[in-house]
Amino acid sequence: MRLLLNAVVLVLALLPAPCGAWNGPGHNVIDLIAWEQLDEATQASAVALLKAHPRYEQHFLGRMPENVWSGSPAEQEQWLFAHAGAWPDLVRGRSDVVTDDDVRRYNRPTWHYINLPVFLTPADRDVLAAGLKVNRSTDIPDDRDAYSINVVQAIGNALRIVRDEEAPTQDRAVHLCWVLHLVGDAHQPSGATTARRMREGRAGSAAAKPRGAAAAGASGRRPNARVARGPASPGPPSPSGRRR
Repeated sequence: MRLLLNAVVLVLALLPAPCGAWNGPGHNVIDLIAWEQLDEATQASAVALLKAHPRYEQHFLGRMPENVWSGSPAEQEQWLFAHAGAWPDLVRGRSDVVTDDDVRRYNRPTWHYINLPVFLTPADRDVLAAGLKVNRSTDIPDDRDAYSINVVQAIGNALRIVRDEEAPTQDRAVHLCWVLHLVGDAHQPSGATTARRMREGRAGSAAAKPRGAAAAGASGRRPNARVARGPASPGPPSPSGRRR
C-alpha cells in the first residue's frame, strides 16, 4: 500500500491539470497520510466504525478493487479508510452503486466549501460586503442534519457526531466519512472564486473555471480576467495638479 501511495503522489505531481477541487485519488492520498499518523488502536476503531456505515456493502465493498480484495486485511483496512474520505463525492449523483434515494439522503452540496470574500480596498468592502448572500458563519447549528451549512460548520458538526458515543453508530460512521472528506476539501488549492459568484451565493470555487495562467493553456495567452471592484480610487496627481 505504501508503494501505491508513492505512485499516486508521483502521478498527481507530474500530470498537468487545471486548478480545481480534489478528485477521488486526491482525497485518497490525503486520508492515507492521515492513516499513517494514527496508532493501531485508533485505526482499528475507525475501521470498525466505517463497517457500520448504512451503505457499507454497496458503497464500500461494492467499490473495492480486485487487487485489494485479494490483498491482506491490513491493505483492505487502509483502502476502506481512504475510500471513506471520497464517499461524500460518490453520493453526489446516481451511479452503478448509488441510487436516487442515496443522493437524496446523503448528498449535501453546500457542506463542501465556504465562500470567504477578499476585498482589494476598503472602498470595495463598503460597496460589496452588504450585498453578499453567502453563508460565512462558523457557528455549529443545533440541527445535526442542517442542509445548507458551509464546510467549517459541517466539519464541526461531523466531529460532534463522531465523538458522541450515544449517537447512532450508523450516523457516526457517515459523519466520519464527512470529517475525512471535508478536511481535505477545506485545504484544496482552488481557494478563490469570482466576485460575481460571491454576490450570487453560488457553489464555491470548485465550480469556477480557472483564470490566468492556469486557463491560458499551451498558447500562453492570458484570458480576460475581470475583478469586481468598488468605486475607482483617484489616481496620482498629474503634473498639472489634476487627478488623472
